[in-house]
Amino acid sequence: MSSEGGSEPGSDPAGSGEDGLTGGGQSAAENGPAGGQRAGGGNGPAGGQRAGGGNGPAGGQRAGGGNGSGEGEEPGRLLGELAALRRQARSARHAYWLPLLLFGLLSCVSIPFYVMASPLTRGPSGSRAVALTSGPTLPILGGAPMQGSFFLGYYWLIALVGGYLLCALWYRRHARLAGLQTPARGYVITGVVLTAAALLLPPLSQFSALHWLSVAWPGDLVVRGMFPFLIIAAGLWVLAWAERSRALAVTAVVFTGAALLANLYDVENLLYRLGWNPAGYNWQVTIPNMLLPTVVLLVAGGAAGVAAVAARRRRAAGASAGPA
Repeated sequence: MSSEGGSEPGSDPAGSGEDGLTGGGQSAAENGPAGGQRAGGGNGPAGGQRAGGGNGPAGGQRAGGGNGSGEGEEPGRLLGELAALRRQARSARHAYWLPLLLFGLLSCVSIPFYVMASPLTRGPSGSRAVALTSGPTLPILGGAPMQGSFFLGYYWLIALVGGYLLCALWYRRHARLAGLQTPARGYVITGVVLTAAALLLPPLSQFSALHWLSVAWPGDLVVRGMFPFLIIAAGLWVLAWAERSRALAVTAVVFTGAALLANLYDVENLLYRLGWNPAGYNWQVTIPNMLLPTVVLLVAGGAAGVAAVAARRRRAAGASAGPA
């Protein structure tokens, strides 16, 4: 009994020891959470995937950084380049320097007509100057203040209409050269329509059926014969909008102020305070009024022309250096 009882415990532990070690080895080596799979790193969450970094959050994507800040900077760079191209295109489209210089020169040419339109007055030596008049006058365009000068009013009629038509041709030519078109049609239409209104308003308001048109009479703005400068100023406002130019808008503001001052104030009073006191002929005190807006046109047009030439040279230099 004791031997059988002893044999059973002896055999069982041997067998269980052999099998137990084997079973324990399989359990530890094959299926245990800390066994071969953790060491080999096949599928464990902390095994090969973490070490290899193929798809884990701390693996290849974090180290590579392929989709990080580089893609965020790309839209900003493209927007910057687009804004630069827009500024270059707008600068290439600007061509308002010629209208400024053109009407400035036309204003200078009007000086002899203001001299001839001077009213009868006594000169410094006692001689008398007689205003040259002939035919029907154009009061709004310059005839009324000069006792009905024929030459001054008709000069401004031709100068304004011809000047705006030349500007239309200039912008059409510039569009072909630059490849960009400025919508200058409104500018030309505004100038021509206002000139036609200044021409037709006085005779039409004489008819009894159209007597109500007299309310549109400019009043004191025609006293000094400078109303054509206000027509030019109205055109500049439209052109500044078409050109999308802040510089031209500033020019329009300054020129409008100068034109209003020339129409409503005797500019020679300022010259008196500076020591110039012309005596005698009335044209000596009329010319300062027309010279004030004229100088604004010439200075602004010259500055715009220089800026346009400089911008064209920069574009040419950039285009030649681009392919290299």
